Amino acid sequence: MASVLSLLDASSFLHAAILLAIGVVLLEYGANWLVGGASSLARRLGISPVIVGSTIVSAGTTLPELMVSLFTILGGTTTNASDIAIGNVVGSNIVDIGLIIGLAALIASMAALSLKVLLPELWIMLGTMVLLGVLTIDGRLNFPLDPLILFLVFLGYIGFQVWEAKAHPEHVEEMDDPHGPLHVPLLIVGGIVCLAFGARSLVNGAVFCAQQWGVPELVIGLTIVAIGTSLPELATNVTAALKGESSLGVGDVVGANILNIAFNLGIVGLLAGAAREITVASEFFARDYWWMLGFGVLLTAFLWAGKRVPRWGGAVMGILYIVYAITLFV
Repeated sequence: MASVLSLLDASSFLHAAILLAIGVVLLEYGANWLVGGASSLARRLGISPVIVGSTIVSAGTTLPELMVSLFTILGGTTTNASDIAIGNVVGSNIVDIGLIIGLAALIASMAALSLKVLLPELWIMLGTMVLLGVLTIDGRLNFPLDPLILFLVFLGYIGFQVWEAKAHPEHVEEMDDPHGPLHVPLLIVGGIVCLAFGARSLVNGAVFCAQQWGVPELVIGLTIVAIGTSLPELATNVTAALKGESSLGVGDVVGANILNIAFNLGIVGLLAGAAREITVASEFFARDYWWMLGFGVLLTAFLWAGKRVPRWGGAVMGILYIVYAITLFV
């Protein structure tokens, strides 16, 4: 009997692992295809590369988190959908700074960054984190005002990026368009399909883990789902660090932190409506929110003081992330 139960446990774990792996892969390819197709279409319509880079490409970095949160809230997969949605956003921000930036800084010495370019975004990131705390202090993201405020912050941030790109064109990378006219609709449709199925697979795998292992959905969202949706950024930053270009990922992480809150929760909250209003568990303010804000302040402090995250700073971030992960399960 014991051997049968162990086989069932192994089968359940394998089932969940397959769902999670499929979800991560589909989300990664779907986001890349959709952003590539949409960017090509925009350029063919005569839209400036500056606008394309500041809007489509920028928002595309958080498409996996957005699709997972949307599917969780609107799909009715679990009764605690808000926990996974909030956990996904906040957990991704914590993973991005504590694990990804920490690991990248630890692998290779980070070059000095231009605070003139990055500092405004750091203040916007911290301001967005504080705003999330203010809006959800009553235990919910009140429809329609709270998500509308977040979405307006997103529009303001995109406007700032467009202005920044036009004011400092030397910081804008050239964007190639390798896609033919027949490839564009295929990329867009294929990206949407992959994102939809990837989000469904990842959420189903996460919910399955929560049900089988008796782990709260909030913890699953903060760990498995958050790490899963952040794996592309992790791979990119580790690769850049190995090439001695670890500083390149800092700007992406800061932007992703802003968009995870303003864009993702703004869109999800508006589409969810009053009937599926996003609620916030008490554990969020007792633990997770302050960890996210603390990591944001720590990153800003390192960059403000030395224009980079030193290797010992990367070690501190990594250790703090491990401590945080342990607190979720004890």
